[in-house]
Amino acid sequence: MKRPFSVVVRMLLATLLGAACTSPPDQSIIVTTARAPGSICDFSDSTLYVEGGALDLSVPPLYQSYYQVFGWENDLENISVTVTQQITSETPNTFIATTIEDNYVLVNGTNPPAGLVSISASIAPGGTPVDNTVGVFLLTSSAMEAICGPTITATDNCPGFTVGSATLLVTFQLAGALVGGGATKSNPVTYPLTLFKGGHVAANGTCDPGFVSQTTSCNAPGRDIQYCVPN
Repeated sequence: MKRPFSVVVRMLLATLLGAACTSPPDQSIIVTTARAPGSICDFSDSTLYVEGGALDLSVPPLYQSYYQVFGWENDLENISVTVTQQITSETPNTFIATTIEDNYVLVNGTNPPAGLVSISASIAPGGTPVDNTVGVFLLTSSAMEAICGPTITATDNCPGFTVGSATLLVTFQLAGALVGGGATKSNPVTYPLTLFKGGHVAANGTCDPGFVSQTTSCNAPGRDIQYCVPN
C-alpha cells in the first residue's frame, strides 16, 4: 500500500504555497523529501529537508545550475527468479534510473524548453527514503539559455532576465527500467526555484570593488544566497 509522501511538490500558482501529495496507486518508485545540505553539504540527515531553493543569476553561466538531493523509495518486493535453483544474483525489482526528465513553468514568464539529463542511480526493492537518496539536476543548459539569453555582456551574466525575481517551477521525473525488464518512471515532483539577481558581479565572475564572493557549503556560487556581498 502506498503512503502519502511529505515533499512539498505541488505549487499553487496563485499563492505559491506547497502542499503534500500522494503517489498514484500504481506507483512503485517514489521520490519523497528534498534533503537539506546541512553545514558541510551533507545530505544524509533525513529529518532535515527544504521546500524550495534559489539561484543568483548574476554569477557566470558556467555556474548557473542547481543540484538537489531527494529521498526516494522502491515499494516493490524483493524477489528472485528460481527454477531448481536461484538463477539471478540481483533481484529483478531493482530500479535503475538513467534519465532525469525536466519540465519548466516560469511564473508570469515564457517557459523554458523541457530537457533531459543523463544519470546513473539505483534503488533496491524495499528501499526507504530514510536510507536512500538520489541527486537531481534541476536546470539544463537549454533552460538557462532560454532564461538568460545565448550571450552575456561585459556587465551582465544573464541579460535576458529583467525582473527582480521570479519563480521557476521545475517538474521532474526519474526514468529508467527494472533489472528484470520493463521501463519505469518515478512519480512527477515539482520543486520551486526562486531566480534573482544579486548583482555586483563582473562577466568573468569577479565581484565589484567593495564586494567579496561567497558560496554555499556545496561550493556552488549563487545557490540560495547572494554571490557578491559587501566587504
